Amino acid sequence: MEERLGAIAGLAAAASWAIASVWYVRVPLGAGAITTCKNTLATVCMVFVLLVAYFFFDQPLFTVSESAFRDIAISGVIGLGFADIAYFRSIQILGPRRGLTLTLLTTPATTLLGQVWLGDRLTVLVWGWIAMTLFGIAVVMLQRSEKNRDQEIRPGSMHWGVICALFGIANMAVGSVLLKQGVQDVPPLEATFIRLLAASVFGVVSSFWGSQIAELKEMRGNRNAMRDLCLASVVGTVFGVCLMLIAFKYCRIGVAATLTSTSPLFVIPVVYFAYREKIGPIAIGGAVIAFLGVFGLLMNISK
Repeated sequence: MEERLGAIAGLAAAASWAIASVWYVRVPLGAGAITTCKNTLATVCMVFVLLVAYFFFDQPLFTVSESAFRDIAISGVIGLGFADIAYFRSIQILGPRRGLTLTLLTTPATTLLGQVWLGDRLTVLVWGWIAMTLFGIAVVMLQRSEKNRDQEIRPGSMHWGVICALFGIANMAVGSVLLKQGVQDVPPLEATFIRLLAASVFGVVSSFWGSQIAELKEMRGNRNAMRDLCLASVVGTVFGVCLMLIAFKYCRIGVAATLTSTSPLFVIPVVYFAYREKIGPIAIGGAVIAFLGVFGLLMNISK
């Protein structure tokens, strides 16, 4: 039962990230500044959530052990810090189609690392459902970006874009394994706060070596952009990270990694209703394949 709850949370996390993407694209900031802002705003929100839980629902503020705190905090720096920077940089170099397709390697990398590190093994059948889901997602991403083709890659930069993507994948896999290891005996709200706090500190410190502060000063008077950033931070980061933690807490790591990677499927209805963007039959077919894979995972979740 708990694993099914985790599976539903993983899908909900992916949906929340898809919804938040509508607001993120309207924010006139660079990737580094957006990452720092969303993590910091989400951390502030989590302080209020924890205080409400403490004063009104008699929930203890902190029950985390030292080792669990270390694992969750490091996973925040690696998974929400280094991985996001590398991911956004690879997208800038390779374009969205190539960059997003490469990130599909995160799921098998996380699953294999979980097997080696945590002994979290999956059956051959579950591996098959994972492969089916990832294939469907790949079809969706490739088809959706067909009419807006990637910009030409600068000469000599292809290898650097691939290196950034692989670096991001490695960091995300390590961060996910540390998260799985640390979150087992920690309440999701508390774990979410720790992970976001670590990522926020990393982002604030790193902002002194870039142009993020200047970008934020320029955006101060843009109320619409601030509203979009706040909405995206709450829906995509507070809800998204908390739901992701529930997925990794209760699901096997490979299943959690697969379900939380299904955001491109939820983007289809989001962009249709938000922008009236037409979706081709190939993308719809890919979504059907992916959802069949998800259905298979859900049916075999406790086996």
